[in-house]
Amino acid sequence: MQGVIDIKGKPYTLIAERVRMAHAERESFEIVESKPIQVGEMWVWQVAVLVNGKRFIGTAEIKFDAPPKSADGTNPVACAETSATGRALGFAGLGSVESIASAEEVIQAIAEQERPQLDPHRSCSPQQCDTANRLQKQLGLPESDFDGLSFSDMSTMIQDLNKRLQTKRKAS
Repeated sequence: MQGVIDIKGKPYTLIAERVRMAHAERESFEIVESKPIQVGEMWVWQVAVLVNGKRFIGTAEIKFDAPPKSADGTNPVACAETSATGRALGFAGLGSVESIASAEEVIQAIAEQERPQLDPHRSCSPQQCDTANRLQKQLGLPESDFDGLSFSDMSTMIQDLNKRLQTKRKAS
């Protein structure tokens, strides 16, 4: 079937195929609402579509913390809107072979599950130490011994040093 891919033995429909189906197989299809919504500290995109006069709503998380070279990292809002549209069309019965989830959504979920998780309590890396020392030098501070600092603590320190350097550059 066109626009359907097999993932771990199950068929999933691509979002583009769901949109194609909506235009080809339904009397009417319209996106009537598309907006961000904050849920606690998380942001989601909500899309409402009308398919043959019935309203269907889909949501998707806006992944502001996605890896920079991924589609979500490059344009998290557009990706969330596309995913929310795909889910809304899935709820409308378009391309929902065995799941409301689109092929793209399942692929992303598998990639996130397989991504190695960093232990924030492990020791800071040599690259972090080098970065912190360069920032300290640019700020006119003496280099520090970072022995015993965790990866997470060093990340916080680097962010703080970066902010201080930006403030110093703006002031001069």
